[in-house]
Formats: sequence, C-alpha cells, structure tokens
Amino acid sequence: MKSNEFKEELLKQVTQFPGVKVNVSPTNPNRVSVNVGTEKKRWMKIDENPTSLSVSMDHLQGELHLDDITELDILYGHQRGRNGVKVTDDPKLFGAVHFTFHENELYDFESEEFRRFLRKHYNAYKKRVSTI
Repeated sequence: MKSNEFKEELLKQVTQFPGVKVNVSPTNPNRVSVNVGTEKKRWMKIDENPTSLSVSMDHLQGELHLDDITELDILYGHQRGRNGVKVTDDPKLFGAVHFTFHENELYDFESEEFRRFLRKHYNAYKKRVSTI
C-alpha cells in the first residue's frame, strides 16, 4: 500500500468523528493537521513520506496506557521498513502516540481494534483540549 493510500484509509476513519477538520499545511503539501471543531491544538499530524506515513497523535497525559496500543498488532518501537508505534514521555503516563506505517507492510485501519483505539484516543484528546 502506498503512503497516500495509508493516509486516505486513516482519514476515512478519523473523519467519522464529530467536528473533525483536515487541513493541508500551507508550507508542506505532504502534511495534514487534524483538528476538532475550533480547537487550535491539533489532534493529529500526518506526514506523507516517499515510502511511509508518519502519524503523531496528542491526548491528555495519563488517559491512555501501553495496553491500549499493544492490541493494535503493531511493533513497539521503530525499525527500518516496519510498521511501528512509540509513545512519548513516561510510558505509564504518556501524552502522545507516534505511528509509522511503511509501504511494504499492510495495516487494517478498519479493524475493530484500531477503531476502538481511535475512539478512546479521540476522547482523551477532547479531555486534553477541554483543560487548556
């Protein structure tokens, strides 16, 4: 799957949430920011690279746990040419998730596990922006 196809498949799932707006970066057409409603703090940043898609997702620290991402069947850590996921800060109280999806490895964004993760992450993001 090409990186632009990954992006389109991911955005199909993301845009099902209320108030989601996808904005193409004015300085980098390969980057989109996903915001919700009028919030200035973005929910996601999606970068389309030549052979991969990078996705960074912000949420309220402590709302998600490593167990929430281990069920996604994605390797923890980033290895060259492999789909991977990492978290920032203390893994027990992390505040962002970073995915990399590579062209040579498929991923099912329509899986129930991924959709459940997105729902939980969306709610954790909404809690974060409600505290700003």
